[in-house]
Amino acid sequence: MKDSKWVAVKPNPDALIVNIGDLSQAWSNDIYKSVEHKVMANRNKERYSIAYFLCPSYDSLIGSCREPSIYRKFTFGEYRSQVQEDVKRTGRKMGLPKISTLARTIDYQNVRPLGIKI
Repeated sequence: MKDSKWVAVKPNPDALIVNIGDLSQAWSNDIYKSVEHKVMANRNKERYSIAYFLCPSYDSLIGSCREPSIYRKFTFGEYRSQVQEDVKRTGRKMGLPKISTLARTIDYQNVRPLGIKI
């Protein structure tokens, strides 16, 4: 997206495209970026897609592999809860900028899974 509009990208037939998610962006400290994306079907050519999702336990602490970190540490459950709240309120996931600016302090020694399903 650019200026809130979808941008057409000419496909490279020899390319392998890997879209990563928010957790990989947080772990890599923004070396790798999570992007909003969509694919338009092509009636004239086959396309192969493989989806793989990594969802740690809800009490797993997410932090960067590098210091200083751009993001504060958060649990996967906290992240999923924020995503669910964003989708209910705005109709879309806000991603890491939203969760990284939450102004609440969490006692990570006593975090329990939230059991939220999206």
